Amino acid sequence: MSTNSCYSEKCIGNFAMILLKDIMKYYSYSDCLACLTEVMPPDEYAENVNNSVFTNMIATRSLQFAAKVAYMCQLPERVERYSYYADRIYIPFDFSVGYHPEYSGYIIGTIALSLNILGFGFAFLDALC
Repeated sequence: MSTNSCYSEKCIGNFAMILLKDIMKYYSYSDCLACLTEVMPPDEYAENVNNSVFTNMIATRSLQFAAKVAYMCQLPERVERYSYYADRIYIPFDFSVGYHPEYSGYIIGTIALSLNILGFGFAFLDALC
């Protein structure tokens, strides 16, 4: 590994740890992180919903990223903590019809007023397969 890439890793690690502390502060104010409640999903007309699949996937990805950076910075206790929370976030899935509803309680056929919802599957394709 060259000096430049090592310096880059340290730079990325230092910047990322500042960002990740804020992410973790936001997500860990509660001991129960499995459900994220009263959030605004991509469909802005469906406010204060529980377990928006989009919001919960972003939270999961943020914490997985935090774990990778903590690993890179050789902080095993943080890797364990971030991974612990990331693994416990509820991602809504309706097994009876085989899809991720927009949020808990979403009724099939409800008109969604945002195209962001359509892009959800593409943004997280690797995680959903």
